[in-house]
Amino acid sequence: MLAGGSFLAGGSVLGAASLLLLIFGLACYAIGAGHGSMAIEAFSVVPVLLGAGGYLFGRSFLKELMFPACFLLFLVPPPLVLTDLLTAPLKMLVATASAALLKGAGFLVSRNGATILMSDYSITVGDPCSGMRSLIALMSIGALYAHLLQTSAVKKTVLFCSTIPISVLANVVRLIALCLITFYLGEAAAEGFLHKFSGFVLFAVSLVSLFLLDVALHRRRAK
Repeated sequence: MLAGGSFLAGGSVLGAASLLLLIFGLACYAIGAGHGSMAIEAFSVVPVLLGAGGYLFGRSFLKELMFPACFLLFLVPPPLVLTDLLTAPLKMLVATASAALLKGAGFLVSRNGATILMSDYSITVGDPCSGMRSLIALMSIGALYAHLLQTSAVKKTVLFCSTIPISVLANVVRLIALCLITFYLGEAAAEGFLHKFSGFVLFAVSLVSLFLLDVALHRRRAK
C-alpha cells in the first residue's frame, strides 16, 4: 500500500506533512504563474517533488529524493533583493583585497569604492564581475562533489562551506590578473579575450582548490 493510503487510514504524520508540502508547492506554482515570476515557478518544483514523493512512497523514498530535489534550488534564480544585497559587499571585498595585495607587492595602487586606480588606468568591479554567479555555480558543484563522497557528514559540510571563501579568493586572483594585464598590456588586452578567458581560469582554480582541500582533509584524517 502507498504511504498516501496509510495516511488516509491511520493519520500518518509524514503523510500529513508531505501533503501540506505538496499543496504549498502547488500554491507557489499558481502564484508564480499568475504573476509571471519564473523564480517562484522554479522554486515550486522542489516542494512538489518532496511532497508528492513523501506522500506516495514514504520515508525511505523521501530520504533518497531529498538531495536531488534540493539540488534543484541552484537552478532557481535568486530574488533581486538578495542579489542586490550580496553583490555590493562582494564587489567591495574583492576590490579591497585585490588593491591591498597589489599594494603589498609594490605597485602604486589606490581604490575608490569598487574601482582600482593603477597608473593611468582604472579597473572597476562591475556587477557581473562581483563573483556572485561563480559563487552559485561553485556551490552547486561543491554540493554535488561532497554528496558523492563516501565520508562523514562533517567533512561534507566543510567541503561545501569552503566553496564560499574559495570562490571569493579565486575572484580576487582574477581581478589582480586583470589589473596586471591592464597595467602591462593596456585596457584593450584586459577587455578582450583575456577577460573572458580569465573567467574560465577562475572556475578551474576554484575546482582544483576544492579538490586539494579534500585531499588535505583526507590526509589529516588518515594520520
